[in-house]
Amino acid sequence: MRLMDNSQFVFGMALKTEEKNKWHEIIGKAKKYFVTEIMKFDPTKMCLCTLLFEGTKTEVEYQQKIVFGIAKKYQGFKAGAENGERGYFLTFMIGYLRDFGFKYNFIA
Repeated sequence: MRLMDNSQFVFGMALKTEEKNKWHEIIGKAKKYFVTEIMKFDPTKMCLCTLLFEGTKTEVEYQQKIVFGIAKKYQGFKAGAENGERGYFLTFMIGYLRDFGFKYNFIA
């Protein structure tokens, strides 16, 4: 499990690459509109959790049922595998940026 607070979430969104495909760009804007305007999530307070379920098909289904039930209870939702992959990528990116900064005596 990887938890990401709002600062990390905003940083991750800043690292998101620009869409080359107009259709994907439109879909991305529609998703953002849905999350911020329809579901009323505040981008300055959003956080996320990247999960990887392991086990047999039955075990994974049970784990997902429990976790997504808890998420629903607290108005959370599934953001999809693509966002999970981005969160996983960000874990490594933060380490690379940290090491780069240390090389030049930069601390933030």
